[in-house]
Amino acid sequence: MDAIGVQQIVSALELIHSPKSTNEARREAQAFLEHVKSQEESPLWGYELALPSHNTINSITRNWYNYDEEKKLAIRKWIIDLANNLQENDPHYIKEKLAFIWVGVAKRCWGSYLATVEDTEAEYQAFVTGWYTMDKDLFDLWMLSPQTRTLVLIIFRTLFEDTYILDDPITSRRNSILTSLCTHVVLPQETLDTIYEPNANLQKSKATKEGWFVLWLKALTEFIKNGDEKGVIKTLETFKTCLNWVYSSVLTQSNVLNTLLQAVTIDSIRIKNIAIDCLYILFTRSFSRSSDMDAIVGSIFKPEGMQLLTNIYQEIRLDPDDIDDEYYSFAKKVTEMIVGLCEHLQTVDEKTSDISNYLKLVLSTTASDSLTISAISLNFWGNMLRENDKIEIIDEYIFDLLEVAASKMLNYSSLPEEHVSCKYLAFDFNSHADSYSFLNNYKRLVDDIIRLTICIRAERGLQWLNNRLEVFFSSDIGSTVLTSETLDYHQEPFILTISQFDIVEASVRGIVRWKIWYGNADYNEKLEQLLGTVEILLDKLLAMQVKDPVVLKKLIQLYVQFTPLCKDNLIFKVIERLLTVCTFECPEGASDELASTIKDLRTTCVKIAEYFESRGISPDADLLKTPMDEQGLKLKAELKDRWSALFPVRSTRLLIQYSIEKLPKDSENFKNLLALWKPRVTPIIPHILQLLYQIQAYHNPENWKPLPRIVQSFVRDTTVERFWQMGVSIQSRDEFLEENVKAMHTLRDFADSVGHIVRYTREYVFLSLATISNLDDTLYTIPNIADIFWRAATGENVGITLHSWKHMISIMLRPVIKNCPPAHVGNFMRQLLPQMFVTLDELLVNKWEKVYISGLQFDEDDAQLSQEMMEEHILRQVTQVITRLLVDCVGQYGHKSPLTDTQLEIRRLIFNDKNILAPFLQLLCHIIMLKDSRCSFNAILIIRAVLNDIVLKDEEVDKFLCENLTKSIVHCLTIDFYRESQGESAYVLTSLYINMKVHGPYMQQVLRSLLPNSLDADFKELEQGLDTAKNIREQRNSMLHFIQTVKEHSDDDESMKRERLRQLDAVQKKKKGDTDLMNDPFLENGALGNLFGDN
Repeated sequence: MDAIGVQQIVSALELIHSPKSTNEARREAQAFLEHVKSQEESPLWGYELALPSHNTINSITRNWYNYDEEKKLAIRKWIIDLANNLQENDPHYIKEKLAFIWVGVAKRCWGSYLATVEDTEAEYQAFVTGWYTMDKDLFDLWMLSPQTRTLVLIIFRTLFEDTYILDDPITSRRNSILTSLCTHVVLPQETLDTIYEPNANLQKSKATKEGWFVLWLKALTEFIKNGDEKGVIKTLETFKTCLNWVYSSVLTQSNVLNTLLQAVTIDSIRIKNIAIDCLYILFTRSFSRSSDMDAIVGSIFKPEGMQLLTNIYQEIRLDPDDIDDEYYSFAKKVTEMIVGLCEHLQTVDEKTSDISNYLKLVLSTTASDSLTISAISLNFWGNMLRENDKIEIIDEYIFDLLEVAASKMLNYSSLPEEHVSCKYLAFDFNSHADSYSFLNNYKRLVDDIIRLTICIRAERGLQWLNNRLEVFFSSDIGSTVLTSETLDYHQEPFILTISQFDIVEASVRGIVRWKIWYGNADYNEKLEQLLGTVEILLDKLLAMQVKDPVVLKKLIQLYVQFTPLCKDNLIFKVIERLLTVCTFECPEGASDELASTIKDLRTTCVKIAEYFESRGISPDADLLKTPMDEQGLKLKAELKDRWSALFPVRSTRLLIQYSIEKLPKDSENFKNLLALWKPRVTPIIPHILQLLYQIQAYHNPENWKPLPRIVQSFVRDTTVERFWQMGVSIQSRDEFLEENVKAMHTLRDFADSVGHIVRYTREYVFLSLATISNLDDTLYTIPNIADIFWRAATGENVGITLHSWKHMISIMLRPVIKNCPPAHVGNFMRQLLPQMFVTLDELLVNKWEKVYISGLQFDEDDAQLSQEMMEEHILRQVTQVITRLLVDCVGQYGHKSPLTDTQLEIRRLIFNDKNILAPFLQLLCHIIMLKDSRCSFNAILIIRAVLNDIVLKDEEVDKFLCENLTKSIVHCLTIDFYRESQGESAYVLTSLYINMKVHGPYMQQVLRSLLPNSLDADFKELEQGLDTAKNIREQRNSMLHFIQTVKEHSDDDESMKRERLRQLDAVQKKKKGDTDLMNDPFLENGALGNLFGDN
């Protein structure tokens, strides 16, 4: 490039970064630079600019394999020259960018000569091509100056991240060569001689006998001694990427542990955080020799090592009123490191190890005011309590643990914001939904600790529980609970009382577990003693008199928990108490009233109209501002009784469910009950479905037109669903509850009551049909039942809300599909699935389209915006449950459970019938492209599970896959929003691309149309990568590299760095604990119990 061309680039850069430039000028300058990036010569221009530019990175990524050897060597020389000319005042990003370029070249060519036979030395030209001097070049830089030393550390850190940590498509294709070279240059020669056979080609690649690990450790010691914070940080960052794979004898011989512990004590929070990361890796890695593990892990378990860890943890000072992010992160990392040592508890030397103080230290982290710190050790305690051979290890601290767990058994979401734990929670979680999910899981783990502890120490545990209850209810707070008519649900008396009852419930379940767990000869004698203690405890609870209705409800639920442990005489006491509390005197004449002729909906609406007219209520009246009178209360009660008598569906469902639940379907008892139920249930199924259809029709405004205007207005109010959602609703929860309490004294309560009756009845219909589906083929043998079923559920779908869709799919449709006997899949599913897939597809497409459109509006007021957020929140839940439904049908790649016989039959049906397969694939393609990364990811996993069974079977299906599935997958692969699923997306696209080669160039033509930036050379490189790959993973990485090369993007350096950090963080989190991808706190957890529960 001539001087004019260089000046053009400089001018373009100045225009982009100048605050005085117009948007149009910036766009033109950016377009020019994008053009420059596409040119093969752009690395040269970067060099002439004396700046390792983004153009250089882009060109290497895109054009490296198209360069001839002369250009490749020239680029390497330019990079080395730039590195050697690094100045002290050069900004840090220059070093980072230069390191990226260096590694970008190294990943593609370093060690290419190792592809030759190992015991034959390669030709000189092969060595040159494979950059055999790279280690020497780096060593020369290391010795040159402090700034080049920093560059070397960044280069190795980046190379190790790409080779060992990240799923980098380039390094994975050359993984064996790169890992061999990294190991060879990092380890000392004397260590290599003991573990590997001599290799002339590898030896030629190594510059020093010491190896880099020893050099870095010496440098780290020097940096610490001289107080060079930047040097310490950069060296630790590089150590962090190699401590997991360096041969373990090197770790012990170099005494790296002491150096890292020394680094943790430095008064710099950045150094502390990175040093703790290194220690965590060191303590949780595998060791090739037990002596190496003893030297590192064993030494930290010794009294002096344990005292050092205790000091490190206790010296952390956190202020909940002014939380320092870095110090808080350090506290979490220290806790993770401490708990991570637990995997060595059974392997360290008991005589020299201070196990007692280790457990004491872990327990102190469990007691932390920060629940996220406390939660780190909960799984450890649970695992120790579950395994008999580990219980003895923690025996000394079992009851201390029980006290800590009991103190944590609180409903933190009800605590005031000024509570210390709530301050940490507010800092830890940006969304209330995340906080809610975390707290549910936290409480479950704490509950488990109490349950397990009471199980293994039952006698003493019950004494502990008895004493705890005595102390609490004899305290001032306990007396307040026993004497107050109502309690404030956000204050200590209520919260702590519910906590005591939760502890009792967990303890009772612990005794139930003891009956299974305990296997000694004195079982019967011990059981009698325990049941006697349980009876004393229950007697005290039965005698307890509380007046607050919510506390009373919790107490009643607690009574029921005792029933598996009660003898006959005590069962009667429980029943008597329940009847006393729950039964009210029935008014005279009620039986005659219930036995009277049931009025239809039209007659009921006439009564409503007459009442409204008597009150002078207009169609536009605000019911919330209109008080309820005696006549209204009487009419509301009358309607409630009539609807209850009209719809006995709840009692029917309960009777069936309780008679068959927990019975194996091949047992004689189940077969006898089935023979009893089938002839009695079959005739009522059409009536249940007709009831469902009528309830759905009730919500359709078209069906209200024959009614008087005043009644239409009222019916509209009955169909309104009111929810409060954390982080979405404008009102606070207290304001929402207060409004609903006020509504109880107005005509809105009249509308709410009728609406609740209708909706609850619908939910009971859902549950009834789900229960009936458990009666073998009872539901499925009725002629045309699938059509009747779907018409009842969705024939009047205009008024079905998203909330109702969610529950209908979750608690009715999914069980009906899962419980279908394999022999009836052919008839039932052939009718149901095509219309089901089409309806659900239309639902999602239409609803998500509204979300996209509303997202473009910027003039909403707060109330409108809150409503839109609520709609989107529920829509995501609906999308998730539909995705689960599809998994129920055909399974999912990576799913832990094997396919059921029903799923296998459904798969055969779908794959062999294009009328079903087409809407099924269309629905999946649409879900993949929705702005819900979680559902998109799971839809891709479903595709992975079915793809091999549907490709190359039918040309029409193949054409659909080429055009539609490819479009969806490319959409995910080219948009950062879906980055979590891009690895799986690439597997699908790779498999599809390879299979579709039999149809000629059509698949490639489709890809070209979707990726207009792609060139012939890109496809040539892709084909070469696919052909030479040894397995599907390497083929996938070739596809990822292809997509990254050709997709249109304008990532700047900062965005690239942020994305890299995000990937590293994701890998670290994955290593520390996997999560269930499909787990959702909003789904299938007591669906009916939670329905409208917040109203």
